[in-house]
Amino acid sequence: FGQEIWDQVLAKCGLEDDSPIMKMQQYPDDLTLAAVGAACAVLNVDVDTALGLFGRFFVRYLAANGWTRMLLSLGSTLEDLLVNLNGLHSNLERDFRTAIFPQFHVTHLDCGGLELHYTSARCFPALVEGVLLQLAKMVFQCKTELRETERKKNSVKWFVKDLGPLDKEDVEEAVSEERAIEAHPWMFSFQLFHAAMSSAFTCQCDTEKLARGEMDFGVVKESAVKPLDPNAKLRDRSQSPAPDGLSICMTLAKKLDREYDFLAGPRAALDKLSTEQRLDLARQIFRGITADQVATTWPEVDTFTVESKAFWDANQRLFEYFDWSQCRYTAQGVVARQAPLRFASHSWSVPDRWAELMGDSCIYADVKATELCIIAKDLALDFFGDHEQWQRVEFWIDKCCIGQESPELVELSVLLIEEFLQLSDGLVVLLNWTYLTRLWCVYEWACFLAYHDPSDIIVCAEPFYRKATEPLFLDAVRNFKVENCQCFDPRDRSVLIGKVAEYYRSTKDFEEFLQFTVIACMARCLTGWASRSPTAIEAWARMAEELGFDDLAQELWTVDPSVWRNEIIDQLGEDKATASFDMQAAMLEHRDQWFNARIAPVVRLKRDASMFSDVRHGLDVRKASVGLGDSSMAEC
Repeated sequence: FGQEIWDQVLAKCGLEDDSPIMKMQQYPDDLTLAAVGAACAVLNVDVDTALGLFGRFFVRYLAANGWTRMLLSLGSTLEDLLVNLNGLHSNLERDFRTAIFPQFHVTHLDCGGLELHYTSARCFPALVEGVLLQLAKMVFQCKTELRETERKKNSVKWFVKDLGPLDKEDVEEAVSEERAIEAHPWMFSFQLFHAAMSSAFTCQCDTEKLARGEMDFGVVKESAVKPLDPNAKLRDRSQSPAPDGLSICMTLAKKLDREYDFLAGPRAALDKLSTEQRLDLARQIFRGITADQVATTWPEVDTFTVESKAFWDANQRLFEYFDWSQCRYTAQGVVARQAPLRFASHSWSVPDRWAELMGDSCIYADVKATELCIIAKDLALDFFGDHEQWQRVEFWIDKCCIGQESPELVELSVLLIEEFLQLSDGLVVLLNWTYLTRLWCVYEWACFLAYHDPSDIIVCAEPFYRKATEPLFLDAVRNFKVENCQCFDPRDRSVLIGKVAEYYRSTKDFEEFLQFTVIACMARCLTGWASRSPTAIEAWARMAEELGFDDLAQELWTVDPSVWRNEIIDQLGEDKATASFDMQAAMLEHRDQWFNARIAPVVRLKRDASMFSDVRHGLDVRKASVGLGDSSMAEC
C-alpha cells in the first residue's frame, strides 16, 4: 500500500508516527482493534477481509523474522499442525508470558476430514482462517478446504480437509507474487502483531485484489531456512591460557594431580577420601555454562545454528567447549556467581523414529536449545524477579563442564557425578520417549532423588510430547526395567546397579519409585497443556492406576488446570492483555501450589517406602553439608 497509506492509518489512530505502537511490550486489545478499524476505513474494506489478509501476511512475516524452524517443527502434514496447535500455543505462552492464546480442538471425521473447533475470548475467525490457509500453503504446500460449519459468540467450527499438493503452476505463481517484506528484525513479543501490521501496509500491494480476497504471499522456499555454513567458526569464548601455555583444562588437571596424586588413577585417589573431602574436590571442578551460550529463542535459532548444531551434535567433542564454562565455586569454596545452576540431564542421541514422529524439518538440536531458553526464563523470573535475565542462568552440561582434553579429568568427573548432582540447585530433564532407556540418564535421576526432592526436578517434555509420541512416553514408563537400560560401555551398568543397591531396598522398589516420580513429574509438566485440553493428564492418571499407584492416580484424576486458567483470565477482566501481568508466572504459581500440596505428600510416602531408612538419615546429613536443607518438599 505504501508509506502514505500507513501514515493515514496512523492519523486515524491519532498518531503522528508509529513509535508509540512499536515498543517492545504487550498492547491492550482496544489499541490493536482501533488500528485494524482505521486500516479498514482507509482501504474501504470490511474487517473480515482485512483480518483474513493480515492472517496470511502474518505467517509470511513470522517466517521472514526467523520463526520458520518453529513452524516446520509442528509436523509433516496439515493434520499434524492442527493436532499440535494446543501444544504449540502452550509452548508459546511459556515464552510470550503476557499473551493468552486461543484454544483448538480437533475431531477426526469418518469422511476423512477434520472438525476444528476454535475458542477465544477475542474470537477473530477471519484472522484464523487467513493464518491456517497460509500455513497450509506455505509450510505444507497443499490445497486446503476450510469451511465454516458453526459460529457462536466466542467459538467457531470448521470442516478442514487436505486436498493434496499444490499444482506446479500454483507454486510458481505464488512464488512470483511474493512481495518484499520490510521486516523489523527479531521481534520477541506480541509487538509482532503491530510490527507486522506496519510491514503489511508499507509494502506495495494491489488494493483491488485485497477487496476481492485474492492477495497472496506465496510459499516458503528452501532459502527461507538458512543452511549451516561449513566454513563458519565457533565464537571465540576461550579464557586466557596459563603462563606455561597449558589450556585451562590441562592446568586444572595438573593442579589436581599434584594435590591428590592420580598416579594409580582417579578412582584409587577418590577411595582414600572421606565424604566431605570428595565434596571439596567436586567443588574444585564443578562448573556451569550460562544459558546464552547453549540456549536460544526460536527467532534466533537460524543465527544460533552454527554453534548450537556443533555443540548439540552427539558426535562433536571439542576441547574448546570446556573454556565456555566457568568454575561454580571460588578457591574458598564459596559460590562464585549469584545465579541458579541446574544440572541438565538429557540424551545426546536423536530419539528413534524422530523424523517419522516429529517431521523431517524438526531438528533435535533446535528443540533442545529453545526449550532450555524457556526454562532459563522461568528460573530467571523465580531467582532474579525478571525473566529477561535468562542469559545469566547456568547449567551443568557434561560436554562443556567436563575437561575432555584430560583423560584423568574425564574419569574423575564421571566418578563425581553424584557430588555434582548434590551441588546443583536442581535437575532439568529434557525428557523424550527414549530418555528412560539411557543408563546414565536413569543414573542421574536415581542419584538426584537421593539428595533432592521431586519438586526440584523440572521435566521438559512439552516440545517432544504429541499425540503421535504419547504412546511411546507411556510405554517407556510402563516397561521400565534397569536391566533394559542401554549403555556404550557394559561396565557402566554395574555403576547404576551398585547405586540402586546402595540406596533402595530392592531393584523393584527403585523401578517402581522411578515410575511413580516420572508419572508425577510428567503430570506437573503437562499442566500447561492440560489447561487447554483437560484430557492431557488423563493418560497419566490411567498409567498410575495400571501400575497400582492408586493414591497418585486419585490426585491426577481430580486436577483440572483449565480451572486455573479460567480463574486467571477472569481476574484480568475485560482487558485481556496488559504489559505488567505475567500469565506464565500465574500458571506456574497454581501448578506449584497444587504439586506441593497434593502430589508432594504421596511422593514423600513412596520415597520413604522405597529407600533404606538409615540411608535417608545419612543423606539428610550430607544434604545439610552442601546447603540443601532438609528433605521437605521445596518449591521449584
